[in-house]
Amino acid sequence: MKNIKIISRVFVIFLGLANLGVNAVSYKWPVIESADVTITGSDSATYVLHFGYPTIPDNSTLDQIPTACESGSCVFIVTHRHNDGAGTITANPNDIPSSYVSEWKRGTEWRNILKDTTNFGVSSFTVKHFGGVNGQECVDAALAPSVYRGSSGVSHLWSEWQGARATPPNFAVSCLGLPPVNQWCALHDPLITFDFGTLQLADAKGAKRKENIQIDCSVAGMKYVLKLRGLDFIALNNGMNAKFTADGKPLGETLEGTAVSNIVALEAELTGTPPQDGGDFSGTSILSVSYP
Repeated sequence: MKNIKIISRVFVIFLGLANLGVNAVSYKWPVIESADVTITGSDSATYVLHFGYPTIPDNSTLDQIPTACESGSCVFIVTHRHNDGAGTITANPNDIPSSYVSEWKRGTEWRNILKDTTNFGVSSFTVKHFGGVNGQECVDAALAPSVYRGSSGVSHLWSEWQGARATPPNFAVSCLGLPPVNQWCALHDPLITFDFGTLQLADAKGAKRKENIQIDCSVAGMKYVLKLRGLDFIALNNGMNAKFTADGKPLGETLEGTAVSNIVALEAELTGTPPQDGGDFSGTSILSVSYP
């Protein structure tokens, strides 16, 4: 039996420009931050998923009705991509806990759904994979039509799931890839800090800072992907954003480790317009290791 911690959580903190002091309404959406993988057999495994709850600010985009709720009721589903070994890739929902089976009526807007998910409070969830190839899977959590809710073993084509799933507007979170069998990559340090120091307002937009981070892998030559879980940027509390590249590539592109321990240049760039009154600014997010 092999137990693997496949992802380390990293909190990215920014310091340096403006604090508006606005207490706006916001909501929370459950996101899979990391997973513990236990191989239980040649065609079976257990995934313990760990959830975080990134903040989603209230704005006019939340007036939208999710596509998953347009033609009927919808539910929050935890699932995984399952390969049956015969070339069929399916989405398997497994043992959905009652606290995650809130059902929303047809036509429910995102704002009302987020009021419920803000109070989910579930921090972990177990998915059991069986009867298929190990090491070619990913785990996902999203809103979907209620037809996707079912007991263990109920499955739908993966392409159908991808077309049916929904996450909040402008909230880019995708299926979290699991590593090859008995292999893994992980972030070495639990905290990365980008300190922009003191900036002139005219120099804030486009300002860059670079930090070298260490990625540890079980073997050399492993391919992996760095992702922010949620938005593809970090929204700062002064109205600006921070965009990232890893070794000069946008986050989400495949990187390949040349050794067991690899150094990756993670660069942050400030975008948007700073407020004219200046001040301190900050923002946080979670950087995860996934797999192509």
